[in-house]
Amino acid sequence: MSSVYSFTLCFFVAVLNPVSLALGAARSSGAAGFSLPLVPHYRTAAGVLEELLPEGDAEGGVNITSIRPKMIPYSGPLYSVRVGVGSGATQHFYKLALDLARPLTPPTPCIRQLSDRGLAGSRFSYCLVGKQHEHLHRRGFLRFGADIPDQSHARSTALLHWDLAKGRGMYYVNLVGVSLGGRRLTAITPATFKFDPHSLRGGCTLDVGTAYTLMAPPAYHVLAAEVVKHMQRHGVHHAILPPAQKLCFHGTWDSIRVHFPSVTLHFYPESASLFIKPELLFVETMHQHTHYACFAIAAYAERTVIGAGQMLDTRFTFDLQHNRLFFAPEDCHLDTSTVN
Repeated sequence: MSSVYSFTLCFFVAVLNPVSLALGAARSSGAAGFSLPLVPHYRTAAGVLEELLPEGDAEGGVNITSIRPKMIPYSGPLYSVRVGVGSGATQHFYKLALDLARPLTPPTPCIRQLSDRGLAGSRFSYCLVGKQHEHLHRRGFLRFGADIPDQSHARSTALLHWDLAKGRGMYYVNLVGVSLGGRRLTAITPATFKFDPHSLRGGCTLDVGTAYTLMAPPAYHVLAAEVVKHMQRHGVHHAILPPAQKLCFHGTWDSIRVHFPSVTLHFYPESASLFIKPELLFVETMHQHTHYACFAIAAYAERTVIGAGQMLDTRFTFDLQHNRLFFAPEDCHLDTSTVN
C-alpha cells in the first residue's frame, strides 16, 4: 500500500463516523475490527476521473499501483475500497485505488490511528472473488482486526521488509521455488528470487494493484518453456502474440482448458506453498479472429510480483506485528455483499 494511499485511507478512517465504526467492531467478540467494501474495477478514462488515486508517475500519467520503484500497469481487474463520508444528501462515496506491496508499514501514523481507536491492531485481510462468480455482482471486503475470519488452518511465511529509499519500503516474501503440475522445476533456485539491496532488484512481493503475476526473467523463461512442453504433449501449439509478446496457445477456452497445468509457489519454509489453480493461469484471448488462451505470468526484470489474478479464492492475512503472511484457499464469494 503506497504511503500516499495509506495516508488517504487513514484520513477517511479519521473522519468516518466513530459510532458506525464502533458498531461494526462490536460484531466481534473481544478485540475490535472493521471492514471496508472491496470494489473490483477497470482502469478506464471515466474510472480514473471518478477515483481518488495515488500520486502520478514520472511521465505525468497515473501509476495506479503507486509503488516505487514503478510497477508495470498491466490492464485487467484492479481493486479499490469504497468509503463514504458524510450523511444524507451530503454523503459522498470515494473509491481509493488499492495496492498492497507496501501495506500500512509500522510504525506509520495510520497504524497508530487504527490502534488508538481500538479498531484494527496490526492485521488486515482480503479474499478476492473467483472469476466463476463475477456474474453474481457481489463484492468482498478489506477486513481489519477482529473482523478477520479465523486463520488457524492457514499456512504462513515470514513478511520481510526492506527500505528502498528514505521513507519508502516494501514487504516481501521469501520465494524459493516453483512447481508445474506438481513437479518441482529444479532449474529455478532460491537465488533466482534473491533481493539485491544494492540494485534494489529481486525479491517477491504481493500486489492486488498488479493484474497478473510478473516473474524474474531467469525463472520465467524456465517456467514458460516447461508450460510449452506440457501443452505440446497434449497436442496444443503455442504462439507469441504482439504487442506484448505474450505466450499464448491455439484453441478455444473450452477445448484446451482441460490441459492447463497448475503452478505452485514454494516459500520458506517449504511447507508454506501457494497452489495456483490452472484456470487462474490463463486468459481467454481473441487475436485476428483466432481463439487463444494466454499465459497469465510474464517476465519482469525488477522483481517477482504475485498479482491479483493469481490470488483469487484465497484469503491473505497480513500480520504486521508478527511479520507473518497467512494464506489459505477459501470460497471468497461466501464473504461478500450485493453491489448496490
